Amino acid sequence: MFGTRAKIGLKSTSLPESIIHKLKSDEDLETALNSINTTYEINAEKHIEKKSIDTSSEENIDIDEEPADIIQSRKETIEKKRRESLHNLNVQASKMKTNSENRLREGKIGESVKIRIPDVDKARSDLRSILGVIMSVKNNNYEIGTTEGKLQQLYARNQFEICKESFVQIETVPTTPPISLREAARKFSNLGGQGYDRCNCKQQCKTNKCKCRAAGRLCTSKCHDSLSCHNK
Repeated sequence: MFGTRAKIGLKSTSLPESIIHKLKSDEDLETALNSINTTYEINAEKHIEKKSIDTSSEENIDIDEEPADIIQSRKETIEKKRRESLHNLNVQASKMKTNSENRLREGKIGESVKIRIPDVDKARSDLRSILGVIMSVKNNNYEIGTTEGKLQQLYARNQFEICKESFVQIETVPTTPPISLREAARKFSNLGGQGYDRCNCKQQCKTNKCKCRAAGRLCTSKCHDSLSCHNK
């Protein structure tokens, strides 16, 4: 290169010195390199094939030699863990129930209670809760009555508060058919409830076919798309 002999030359390659001494032209060098690369590729393929054969044989041996008692032991361990999980869930549920019972004392028949009214069941200016009385107890569920009627659903102990004073007596609960909490809230309301009850009359609300007239209340702007009305 540039009139100077190579200081290292082909000694920096992987060619053996016996082959380097025999090289006389570029073609000889190319032939020697191709032969070495071909040899490396053949050896690598043989090594990979041998390794894959050894691996597959080991896997077959492991699969074939895995005893049935190990599989059965695994199944038993899984079933044991499942039983333990179910037991722990039952224990936790029992603890939660016990803590709830200790925190909230049991209600007695004849005691006055206060039931919170959900926001969707009342108007904004309505009462936040209604007063009732415990009429009976069925499987830790309480039947509650109000001065407007007996409530349809049964209540759990954490759904109401027991009053210190007696505000409602069982004798004051009417014997009418049971009503929902929303209907009880509407009857206690001064504005007719949350306003979801409305009529869709097209005949100007002149007869008792109108739901509002039959219930003894005036129609609102939400009724019958603000059409002309005789019940306002």
